[in-house]
Amino acid sequence: MAHAPIVSGLPSRVRIVEVGPRDGLQDEAVHVPTEAKVRLIELLADAGLETVEATSFVSPRAVPQLADAEQVVRAVRRRPGVRYPVLVPNQRGLERALASGAREIAVFEGRAERLALAFWPGPLTIVLPRTDRSREWDLGGDPATIGVRVPRHPLALAVLSRTGPLAVTSANRSGEPTPETCEGVVEVFGDLVAVYLCAEEPLAGPPSTVVDLAHGEPRVLRAGALDPAEILPAALAGRGGGR
Repeated sequence: MAHAPIVSGLPSRVRIVEVGPRDGLQDEAVHVPTEAKVRLIELLADAGLETVEATSFVSPRAVPQLADAEQVVRAVRRRPGVRYPVLVPNQRGLERALASGAREIAVFEGRAERLALAFWPGPLTIVLPRTDRSREWDLGGDPATIGVRVPRHPLALAVLSRTGPLAVTSANRSGEPTPETCEGVVEVFGDLVAVYLCAEEPLAGPPSTVVDLAHGEPRVLRAGALDPAEILPAALAGRGGGR
């Protein structure tokens, strides 16, 4: 007998990323030997996980537990079909990861992580340096940076739940306000857009606040729905060390 799904609108496939060898171990007070970390990563892959985040190339002074990142990456027995990304917080970490032979690198610095945890989903766009994966995307503007956001709008979230992350441009021309209705967007772009997917109610409220983390100290590029007095302290929290 057929049964109706308990939850509708879910994606047909999800990607599980196991972060235990990095996130699970980085705050452990007791030193974990390199051999034990390598064994943990290999057992997780043997258990059927297709993506196991191996370690992070953070400063050894900030996270002593991960000071052996190079040794871990070089020692792991790589199972065919399994990805072993590593996390890097800055240019120095990237150089260390590349020198160790890491094949997949995730770049997400601590300031961006704190902002994402505090304000996503919501009206905050974070400008970050592009990685190799996004460097060739033609999104207009600065080719060296990319704005990243997780919206709160239910229609956008419904689309993203089915597609995963999307590389998109804003629904307005540069320097001009975003139209509040679908009709207004059509007037701007016309036949340049093949499909328009719009909610019935018009957009309301100010645009997202845009924060630049790609050029040193965090700075607000565009004032918006979030108060900079909230955003900048959140970005700078934990500057004294931690993750």
